[in-house]
Amino acid sequence: RKNYFGIASELSSQVQLTWFKYFFPEIKKIGVFYSDENQSLIDDALDASKNLSLDLKPLKLRAVDQLFISAEKFLKGIDALWLISDSTTISSINNVSALFQLADKLNVPVITYNPLFMDMGAVMSLVADLPTTARQAALMTVKLLEKETPDQATQFPAGSRIILSKQKLINYKMNLNSDALDSVDELR
Repeated sequence: RKNYFGIASELSSQVQLTWFKYFFPEIKKIGVFYSDENQSLIDDALDASKNLSLDLKPLKLRAVDQLFISAEKFLKGIDALWLISDSTTISSINNVSALFQLADKLNVPVITYNPLFMDMGAVMSLVADLPTTARQAALMTVKLLEKETPDQATQFPAGSRIILSKQKLINYKMNLNSDALDSVDELR
């Protein structure tokens, strides 16, 4: 849209998938539920996953009730679930909680974009670093005030925070790249 600029609230799909691969090199099949609102994100993620030798398994949801009709069979065919910000998948706290419980029962780790989900049982959360995002937005604002057009109307956050659950790593018997621990901002 014309004269519409900003910083996205989540990291790019390529950045998230790269972190997945770095932390968990043995994870190959990553499942993700999504709806029409995230089609372009999934298209980008499919391209990125090929470059990273990951097998991204997206499952498009057309309605909220489709999530639990499809979830168990879908979760049984993947190594990890990537939870993205999607209003069909995350339609209510009860649905999200039930999805986490099912994933846990089936021994499928969940990787998310928001630290809130760590308390629900996520193994990892990849979060946009707010101070860095604020600096990015300020630089974009300065450019606009100087009547310059930013290179991109919407930019992805330049910085990230990584939160990891030690207990979930143990529970799921996940093999973690030991070099990756230096990149963890918070170990719970």
